[in-house]
Amino acid sequence: MNSILFFKKYFDVFKAIIVLTVVCLVISAALAVTNNITKDKIAEMERASATAAMEALIPNGEYTKTDLSNIKEIENADIYTVSKGDTTVGYIVTTAAKGYGGDVKVMTAVSSDKKVIGVNILSAADETPGLGQNATKPDFYNQFKNKTSGVTVVKNGAENNEINAVTGATITSRAVTNAVNEALGQLEVYLNSITPVTPEIEFDMEVQYEE
Repeated sequence: MNSILFFKKYFDVFKAIIVLTVVCLVISAALAVTNNITKDKIAEMERASATAAMEALIPNGEYTKTDLSNIKEIENADIYTVSKGDTTVGYIVTTAAKGYGGDVKVMTAVSSDKKVIGVNILSAADETPGLGQNATKPDFYNQFKNKTSGVTVVKNGAENNEINAVTGATITSRAVTNAVNEALGQLEVYLNSITPVTPEIEFDMEVQYEE
């Protein structure tokens, strides 16, 4: 009798373990499926958001993401070539720089002659509301139009290749500016990598005379 009770007790324990194992496997599989669906959905939303941001900077273009895997000098940046028909009309570069509360992510559109067409602040949610987050307003980021590499920040009275900082948010203003300068610099590296080098031709300058 004791043997029967003993085996029944451990059989119940074994059965409970099997049930819990099956439940865990089912839950894990369900979470994996949900994660894949969610991941794909998030990726799709991010692509749509990025396309809308690019469309706002250079409308009606074809946006082709460039392969930067073989260019070791370029890090933490994405570069898109923008074309209309067979003509390249510009480039769009996404970069980020450290702000007051976190990274500020910026999308910069650049013309073929390496001037800023426009800037879109993709993320500044960690910056101070009412101060740093004012960098997402057009009256600040529109200052970058037609600027070239080496943009600097001043508190007021901006001239030439300067922009005025957001009042009370110099750090965030510098973060956006650093991201724009980084975009211009990374684009320069990319363009240099795809531009064929013209070989130097040596000319024999010695003049030959007939005797």
